[in-house]
Parts: sequence; C-alpha cells; structure tokens
Amino acid sequence: MKKRIVLVALCLILGFSLSGCGPEKLISLTESERNQIVSFSAHLIGEFNRPMSEGYTSLSYGQLKSINDSLREENKPDVPEPPDEPDNPDNNDDDNGGGGSDGTTDGGTISLTEFVNNAGITAKYDGYFVQDDYVYNRAISVNKPTNPNNTYIIVKIILTNETAEDIICDLFTQGLRLTLSVNNSAAVVNATATILPADFLNYMDVIKAGQSVETFAFFEVDRSVAESISNIQLYSIKDRISKTISIN
Repeated sequence: MKKRIVLVALCLILGFSLSGCGPEKLISLTESERNQIVSFSAHLIGEFNRPMSEGYTSLSYGQLKSINDSLREENKPDVPEPPDEPDNPDNNDDDNGGGGSDGTTDGGTISLTEFVNNAGITAKYDGYFVQDDYVYNRAISVNKPTNPNNTYIIVKIILTNETAEDIICDLFTQGLRLTLSVNNSAAVVNATATILPADFLNYMDVIKAGQSVETFAFFEVDRSVAESISNIQLYSIKDRISKTISIN
C-alpha cells in the first residue's frame, strides 16, 4: 500500500498521467489514500524543491530551536513534583534575620545622645506636633506632602553643647537613619529629608559652648494615623539592626 501511495505521489509531482500507458485502467483511491498522497507530496516539495523560492521559506535557527523545544516539552514524561518541605519554626535564617517585618533584628535600647554620637553634644526629645507644612525662621519652608491624604508628624529634638568650647555638630555625614512608629504599631515610617538648616538628620553647624539648638525630624504619615496618636516611638537602623531610642 505504501509503495503505491509513494508512486502516485511521485506521478502527481512529476506530472505523469495516473492512467498509465495504453489500456490500463485509472487508479482508484480511497479518501484516506488521497489524504496521504497530498501530505506526502507536500513533504517532498518542501524538502527537495528548495531552489524554488515561491511557496518555500527556510526556517531560521531560532524557529527550529523553538519547534524542537516545544516537541521536547510535549514529549517530556510527567514527573510528580516533590512535596513541599514543612516549615521549620526553629529556622530563623530568613530574609528577616529572625527580626521584624522590615528585615531588621532587635539591637536593644539606646539614648538619643548615643544615636547622635557627636562628642560633647547631648540630644533630648522635646515632644512632637502634627502639621501639614512648616516654615523655618519665616524664610525656609517644608511644603505639604504631595499626597493630600498625608500630613507630617514633626518631632522636636534639642541638641546641647555641654562643654566649655565650641563644637562642630555634624550629623549629616553620619548618614543616620531614623524611623517612627505610632501607637506601638509594627509599621514604621522613615524620616523625610528636608533642606531646613534645622533638619535633625542633616544638621551640620557649630554649636557654641553651653548653647542649645532646636532641630526637627519630619515623618510623613496618613492623616488617619495622625488623628489618633496616643504615643510615638523612635528607632535607629544601621546595618539591618534596629535599636529603640529612649525618648522618656
């Protein structure tokens, strides 16, 4: 049967008559045989008639690779996936380092003076207030948050030179990171950098002997949070270690 189909296909391709020579009868074909002849003929034309550009386009390497990859994927045997390993509650070697939701570990408690870490300078928490913007010395202002649903919690911190000599207080180059939580919430907010000369984290100036200066740290929060504050807490973060800053 296959030889007859191949012969008929070749005859069709080469233009030979299916009636043969002389008195031979016309070859009769079933529907299945016709379909096989068409398929075989198309294959032969595509495979061996490459010099003819009409009706034939060579596949690129990328196309061939894509086809082969698809065939391999289809023929790949189904292999059941291994079961998930059970969670190990004793394993703390995750991205959080066994600490809080922000990926930090608890480093204990420090004072504001320790946080400032500037010899001869003490730092003291002096309360907070909620405000949409702030104007410093009637000249430099902190604009309202771009999000109208937000406002600022502004923390006031007093820096004092406890020595008998003038001291350069440089917090700017220390790259300090200060965060705040409201009502003992696990969520913390980073202090927002401003251009104010009195910005706490960016403060860099000479404080004269015995002098105290006011500085401010700005925290942008949702208004709903700022409307119901019972307490705040400050934290320092360095090298993924979070330390509670005592503000009592």
